[in-house]
Amino acid sequence: MNGKQHADIGSGKQQKQHTKDLEELGYYFKDQKLLKKGAEEKPFEFHVASTHRENQRHYEELGKAITQYIYKLLEEKYDLTRTSLPVGDKPQTFVFESKDARKADKLLMLIHGSGAVRAGQWSRRLITNDNLTEGSQIPYVETAKKEAYGILVLNPNLNFGEIKEDDDEKSGNRKGSSNKEIPIKGNKNPDEHVQYVWKHIIEDSKASQVFVVAHSYGGHAFLQLVKNNFSSVSRKVAAVAFTDSVHMLPSALPPHIRDWVKKQCVNWMSSHKPLGSELNCLRDDCLCYSAGTNEHERTSASAITSIFEFFKKMDKSIEHTGSHDEDSKESGVDKESSPTCASNKISDEPQNESNDQKKEGKLIKETAGNNGVSTEDKENDGSSGDVENGTIVETNKDLENADRHDEKETVVLMDANSMPKPSNGCSEFERDGDNADMQVANQDSSPAEDDNVDADMNRNILTKHDKEL
Repeated sequence: MNGKQHADIGSGKQQKQHTKDLEELGYYFKDQKLLKKGAEEKPFEFHVASTHRENQRHYEELGKAITQYIYKLLEEKYDLTRTSLPVGDKPQTFVFESKDARKADKLLMLIHGSGAVRAGQWSRRLITNDNLTEGSQIPYVETAKKEAYGILVLNPNLNFGEIKEDDDEKSGNRKGSSNKEIPIKGNKNPDEHVQYVWKHIIEDSKASQVFVVAHSYGGHAFLQLVKNNFSSVSRKVAAVAFTDSVHMLPSALPPHIRDWVKKQCVNWMSSHKPLGSELNCLRDDCLCYSAGTNEHERTSASAITSIFEFFKKMDKSIEHTGSHDEDSKESGVDKESSPTCASNKISDEPQNESNDQKKEGKLIKETAGNNGVSTEDKENDGSSGDVENGTIVETNKDLENADRHDEKETVVLMDANSMPKPSNGCSEFERDGDNADMQVANQDSSPAEDDNVDADMNRNILTKHDKEL
């Protein structure tokens, strides 16, 4: 795939290459699990051929079929509409939105990480090896529909498409045609995609409260939006749930933006601690809580109940009993004394958790008035090491063999245009997101988590590890 995230071919009319569906490949889903057709109903196995190339080709083909299956679920079972972007131009990407997305008072915005995942997915590996419930965004869509949210499912990794180009127009003496790859206008990387969707769909919507779930690199992409469109974002966004986000706020960011992030955002991080346990972290960006799992790619699924509890607490349309301070005390969270952070480094110091917090495993966050915008300079921008000085270090760590709690990995908030570009014209995280598929990660013959490695191998701009791996 040459590291690029492709849209359907388009020039005037859209052309599509045939993608085999699950039935053609001999698979089906039963009770949320992917099974191979046959009397024994065997689960997915990576090794189905004699060579790694053939096994990888089969996995890629299956991944495309799963993507189409989830698209079909979103459209047919959950009644979401596919909206093509940009309007009036080719090639195009697309998002999925509920029919009330632009007129609902509450809107849920879902942003996955980088790599091979597409709209509706958190982790392709979890979908193939485990189940749809943990690997897809379907549970978030179901919960949002039950709780009267409008829904917008973003597709930030679909960045390149092909247009038909006549050879005789290029050379003057050859006949026939060829396909030319070009970036999708306004959507050539995840950062651009999130900003395009905001400006062309969300900004003019009737939603007064936007609730965001952003996984891994999706957290970085969302904070680029905050940095570049703070006035609009701070008016509409009520709460942000990061799941193992890889972002980091630079010290140069204005204090009022840092204050807003601290008050409106929470990062549910991979941790061995119970769901909702407060984590001591190194940086003072936002509250950090345990996602209830050690695995990066499972954080979104594992934290869903805690995340929607947080959204309810931040929902201005819900009348909350008692004062904010009383609510915080009842939940076992003392926000004023809580260490806060958005990096992926967890302190080894013992946690001061109340019995209620350990028992309930839920997060109740103090509601911030006026969307948390502060005009006072409450932050003292401390040193952030090489990251805030712009040091860029590429990391080639295999997630499956790493202890995430002995490392510090964060992404500097940078403009997409300033990111280093490889020779093929795509950004580093796009290139590596595809290459990651070419690795076999563990002993049970599963392929590497292409979308998961974005948390480690292809986060694009990383700090040095605290501990050599």
